[in-house]
Amino acid sequence: ERIHSGGLADPRSDLYACGMLGYFLLSGVEAFRAGPKLFNDILQKEPPVTEQLAAAPDDLRRIVLECLAKDLDERPASANALVERCELLGRE
Repeated sequence: ERIHSGGLADPRSDLYACGMLGYFLLSGVEAFRAGPKLFNDILQKEPPVTEQLAAAPDDLRRIVLECLAKDLDERPASANALVERCELLGRE
């Protein structure tokens, strides 16, 4: 992501990292497999919705996938916004 943007980081880059961790915790696999096309896959492909990920609660899966959005504007606006959304899980 930072490679694609010329090395400029945005706080929402950290939310991408949270999404990668959440994806792994929910699915048991990495969102993108290591290999020669790893950077290309991260920049251009959407992570697959595995059977395990599909079994996660809809709201939680949606939050994780929003954190992995390629477009920064589609991610939560801040870490605080992400925490607020997570706190609402199970209450709605």
